[in-house]
Amino acid sequence: MTSQAQVLSPSSHEYGDINQMVQPLSYYVTDNSGNKLSAKWHEREEEKRQHLQLNSENPHKYSNPISVNATLPQFMVERIQREVIKELRKPLKLYSVLQKYGLIVPYGNLGTQITSWDRESFMEGAEISMNPHVESNNDKTQYDQDAAPIPVIHKNFDINIRELEASKNAASLRGATYPIDTARMAVASRAVGEVVEQILINGAPKIVFRGQTVFGFLTYPFRNTFTTTDWTSASTAQITKDVREMKQILINNNFYPGNDDVFGKTGGEAGYVLLYSRNYNEPLDAFQTGTNLVQYKTNRDMIELIEGIDGTVLVPFLPDNTVILMKPDRSVVDVAMAQPFSTYQWQNDPTLRRYLVMGAMTPRFKRDFVDQVGYVVGQP
Repeated sequence: MTSQAQVLSPSSHEYGDINQMVQPLSYYVTDNSGNKLSAKWHEREEEKRQHLQLNSENPHKYSNPISVNATLPQFMVERIQREVIKELRKPLKLYSVLQKYGLIVPYGNLGTQITSWDRESFMEGAEISMNPHVESNNDKTQYDQDAAPIPVIHKNFDINIRELEASKNAASLRGATYPIDTARMAVASRAVGEVVEQILINGAPKIVFRGQTVFGFLTYPFRNTFTTTDWTSASTAQITKDVREMKQILINNNFYPGNDDVFGKTGGEAGYVLLYSRNYNEPLDAFQTGTNLVQYKTNRDMIELIEGIDGTVLVPFLPDNTVILMKPDRSVVDVAMAQPFSTYQWQNDPTLRRYLVMGAMTPRFKRDFVDQVGYVVGQP
């Protein structure tokens, strides 16, 4: 486990004036007069792809990033950013599932401190008649709102001036890019990624803003719960029975299987995804036990044969003996991304270059007007 990143509430002023922070490393470098010294980020297609995949399926909706001056040459900037993005993605298993189904939603900018969304009631049924002029009930829906604060997740690291100069010297001798040590960048990036996953799972209960807090899959008060068997010792029949019964809870709540399998494909409506804790990985990979076995099929294979199950995903930060069956749809959950995760640099000491891996986001769990939700948490 890497060191923890910090989660700041929207009202935190730890950094004072945020405009004193320098140019994000994912865009361009300027000199003290504001003149661009190199091309913008979008001219580097591979780095752009990695950056945009991390943050949203439609990144062009994002507002402009924070920008003042940076102090490093662009090729060094790009190496730092590549390392940060690569390491940040490693812990993001649950986040990646939500991203895959288009559930990372651009929402405002770093100044957006809270997000709200509507809950809508049902209408009465439509009329059946032979004449379209027959009057039907003039029904209307009722609305209520839920809300959540958008905290900042960040981790600092620094590189001292002697390390930077040594890198420059080595590069000039070899005619190569700076061989800068990226270990601290990797640790900081993983710390941020781990906190993002923990927020998605457990929320951030210490963050309270305008009477609202951040919930996770395991802390949302309206979540469905189900008592499963212990899958580390359960038979195949017991495991699949648990999944079928969890699926039935979602169907009873009007969250139905999709009309196409999109796990690993494109198009169609999403089915269900089963998230599971790390101690269930070996039991799911094990071949079936019990009677009426299917040749060469594992417990995981048998789960995925159930109609409507798109796939299974290991989520390492789930507590042991935990599974979540979810409908990956915006009527169930999404993530409001106010500030894409990136690296920022500033200098207030002539001997140090300081860096910050930072983003701002919050999960938004949805319920209908009668408090039904589209996922089930299963534990023994």
